[in-house]
Amino acid sequence: MTLGGLALAVGILVDDATVEIENVNRNMAQGKEILQAIMDGASQIATPALVSTISISIVFVPLFFLSGPAASLFRPLAMAVVFAVLASYLLSRTVVRRWHAICSPVRRTASPPTAPRRPVGSSA
Repeated sequence: MTLGGLALAVGILVDDATVEIENVNRNMAQGKEILQAIMDGASQIATPALVSTISISIVFVPLFFLSGPAASLFRPLAMAVVFAVLASYLLSRTVVRRWHAICSPVRRTASPPTAPRRPVGSSA
């Protein structure tokens, strides 16, 4: 059942990192420097990500109070999902930010993108 719990949590695991990266990219598109975009993006989604992590974890709390054969079947599932979701939250708050800072192209200025140039010799 542990593998089943991890199968349930795969979407959540990917979602935390994706939301973090997309929010940082949105801040970079607004013209912010990379480090400022990472800090702003992370602070903007910290509370919603924490609330969703807690909500998902709370759903599995009743499974810890089962007894008998049901407990031996579903406790490992609940533990796998809760630990995976908590680990995903912690990793998206720490490691994903650092990887994004390392892997993103560094922009030294916060200037907006320039307009494309016309080819030489074109008349318009």
